Amino acid sequence: MLKSRGHRKKELRLIFVQRRKCFDKEVQKCKRIYWKKQQDNIENLLTSNSQQFWKEIGKIGVGQERRKRIPMEVVREDGTTSNDMTDILQVWQDSFQTLLNPTGNNSISETQNEINESDGSYLNEHISLEELIRAIRSLKNNKASGIDEIPGEVLKNPKLVKFLLTLFNKCFETGMVPDIWSKLHDRSRKLSYLQWRSLLTSH
Repeated sequence: MLKSRGHRKKELRLIFVQRRKCFDKEVQKCKRIYWKKQQDNIENLLTSNSQQFWKEIGKIGVGQERRKRIPMEVVREDGTTSNDMTDILQVWQDSFQTLLNPTGNNSISETQNEINESDGSYLNEHISLEELIRAIRSLKNNKASGIDEIPGEVLKNPKLVKFLLTLFNKCFETGMVPDIWSKLHDRSRKLSYLQWRSLLTSH
């Protein structure tokens, strides 16, 4: 009787493992079909509806789900934290005034002369395929520096390079980028207001 039960248990486990493998294959297949449709849709929107294009870009991946609002809390000079709106606004104001109005003796004239010596026309050239490939190759594997948590080896996929090149050049031409790209903060210092940088809109 015990042998029969043991045999039946192994048999059921084998069936379970086989069914689970089939299920996993179907899930992966459906995922590939879904993302292929998403990719085709985004490529079509790139030329037909730029506004909707950026909306769809913003929905891609886990980045949208994990987006966090700027914390309504600041650290005072004495090390204590405050969520009082008056304190928050004052600390932000003081921090950015210090950042944008340095009192140090900077050699601005020397820097300006160096800038004037170059016409800078090369800065307006499109991002080349070689430049993109060089940048992608410098990425470390098993590391995901962005909020979307896409590891470097995924971005190195040759099939993705063409799409990235089109995307980056579109950003360069229009000056438009997804909102999520503007958040460049150190996760260990979420309450440090200067870690939340806005994109320049003057260029």
